[in-house]
Amino acid sequence: SSLRRGDILGIHGPSGSGKTHLLYYLICSCILPLHIGGWNKVAVVFDADATFDINRLQTILRRRLAQQVPLDSTSGRLIPSALRNVHIYRPKSSLQLASGIANLSSHHASNLPTSEIALIAIDSLSAFHWSDRFMAEQLHAAHLAGPASLFPNPAINPFQTVLTALRSFRRSHLPVTVLTNWGLNHISAAGSLHADSYLHGQHLQLFP
Repeated sequence: SSLRRGDILGIHGPSGSGKTHLLYYLICSCILPLHIGGWNKVAVVFDADATFDINRLQTILRRRLAQQVPLDSTSGRLIPSALRNVHIYRPKSSLQLASGIANLSSHHASNLPTSEIALIAIDSLSAFHWSDRFMAEQLHAAHLAGPASLFPNPAINPFQTVLTALRSFRRSHLPVTVLTNWGLNHISAAGSLHADSYLHGQHLQLFP
């Protein structure tokens, strides 16, 4: 792989464009042993869309192995061993996602002291886009209607807390960071919105 420690890979596109399939491939590269062409390291996946399929990952692992070595009882044991290097979390909000990333360092020190987290993936970064927008609008309306001391600051952006946690973990551990992202806004080649375009505009703040 041409990826290096600390690299950031954004996979951006509409539903069904293969974002998650590419993510599975990258996870396989991370968790497979060195002699199979992998990194033999830990991958942490934040499955914000709740669609990550461990059986699909196992199938892709098996195909990758079949390209490298004959599949027998010995090579077959490599698959469960590799899968133990995958840690999957399913946050229900941006704040849960930010909290999970912020606690990764302590989780690493306590539970994976001899392993390296080489890849952290969020699938997808857009999962809580609409709920975050709704919360921001509700807070803004409440802030205008009542005493400011009774309501949280509407300027606090849940998505920003995710980026802040990612930056911190990236500085301390230098993992490859993979972010899948829905394409919500069609754009034309000239940059204007266009219904028939195959390009999709970025609706979230860029990272880092």
